Amino acid sequence: MKSPSGSSNRRFNVTVIGVFDPDSEKIKPVSAKEGESVTLNTNFKVQKDYLIVWNFGRAAKDCVDNPLHHVPCQRDVTAIAKIDGETGEVALDPGDGEMFSDRLKMDKVTGSLTITDIRPKHAGFYMLQISNNTGTKYRRFNVTVSEITKFHSHVVWMPIAIVLLLMVTVWCLAVGFKNWRNRNFLLLKLRSYNCCQSTGAQEPELLPKSVIEGEPVTLDTDRTLLQRDDVIEWKFGGKVIAKISRAAGKICQKTYDGPEEKFRNRLELDCKTGSLTITNTRTTDSGDYQLQIATSGRVEIYRTFNVSVRDSSRNMPNESAESPLMSKERCSSSNM
Repeated sequence: MKSPSGSSNRRFNVTVIGVFDPDSEKIKPVSAKEGESVTLNTNFKVQKDYLIVWNFGRAAKDCVDNPLHHVPCQRDVTAIAKIDGETGEVALDPGDGEMFSDRLKMDKVTGSLTITDIRPKHAGFYMLQISNNTGTKYRRFNVTVSEITKFHSHVVWMPIAIVLLLMVTVWCLAVGFKNWRNRNFLLLKLRSYNCCQSTGAQEPELLPKSVIEGEPVTLDTDRTLLQRDDVIEWKFGGKVIAKISRAAGKICQKTYDGPEEKFRNRLELDCKTGSLTITNTRTTDSGDYQLQIATSGRVEIYRTFNVSVRDSSRNMPNESAESPLMSKERCSSSNM
């Protein structure tokens, strides 16, 4: 200081008292929906002498930044994130039981904390602790997380699913009843049917055959030559009495005696056509004979022959027509 009379020097001792954050007494509410990301902002930039610590816990609610009533804010809280302003080093802690595992992010510039994919368990009190050479300040946040009502989508789709299920059920019942009725109608009214996959459905047929007792009768398949993988079955009284198949270049045929051996040594199969001949016919041979021809596992022909053997005392059985085919299976090479 200068004056006309001379100059003088004076010294001043300046003490800077830290200005405490007026928001330290307030608890800032933050709300979020489950699955969202939530950012707790500091609203300042990190200085070199700052040490920023984020704490989580019930005790964070009671932490205040007031010298008149100090509450030990470090007790009963968990430090989950920290940044050193001097080094810029960030440290993240997943918390007890790793409840924040891979969910915490910290802004190096502002020190703000972001919680990603937040869950109801992350709701609670968060305390921001800012320490520097002048002291420590606190800011508090109360985070609430509303759960997503997961059953909404089910509620929307459930009526639709029920309606669709009922429609499918009704359709299946209608189709099943129709098939059952048709099947019974065919069984009662038609003893056989002929269905060819290649040419479309044909009218079912019942072929009558009449013969005098003792004479042979031949039931034709109408095939001139067996096809590859053909399987032919002849049935009488619901029992298989003759079978012939072609596989791997061979034709295998087998005849059976039938119920009570009534066809013993009297059945012959044509290896080329699959036709069945009954020799030395008897009146007891009268009845329905079913023919089934399947190719590659699919039935192509199904017909019924109604054989009637008339009794005649004038005709004696033809003993020379007997064939030694009693329940024997023969396989022979074929060039067909």
